[in-house]
Amino acid sequence: LTLWGFGALCDACGAAIFVPRDGFVPRWVEGACGTAFRVEDVGVRRDAATGPERRAARAGLALLADWLAEYEAWVARDVGLAWRRECLAARRKASPIPAEELSTAWRRLAVRVRATDASVQHHVAPMTGA
Repeated sequence: LTLWGFGALCDACGAAIFVPRDGFVPRWVEGACGTAFRVEDVGVRRDAATGPERRAARAGLALLADWLAEYEAWVARDVGLAWRRECLAARRKASPIPAEELSTAWRRLAVRVRATDASVQHHVAPMTGA
């Protein structure tokens, strides 16, 4: 996992998936470069086109959310919620999630993303018209 101010690259999920900070939409990356300094340098980005590519993109997004959940838990435990509150207050755009709920929110996102690949949905969705 490579993190930048402009996004994150997950190449530990069987593919290279870039999630930009602006928009937060996972994109498949051809020829990913983890040493990029600008979003343009990450690699050629495109939408995941096949079922396996979409599953890999969701896996990358879930791994990113897990990592961020662990990071926010570490911040709350070792650095302190007061510091995280100061960081959130300094942002131009207010966070919709309070500091004490950030780790849980990221964990919830990971669970929801993984739920889209649950085997039960693959069997039920076609019958329900989803």
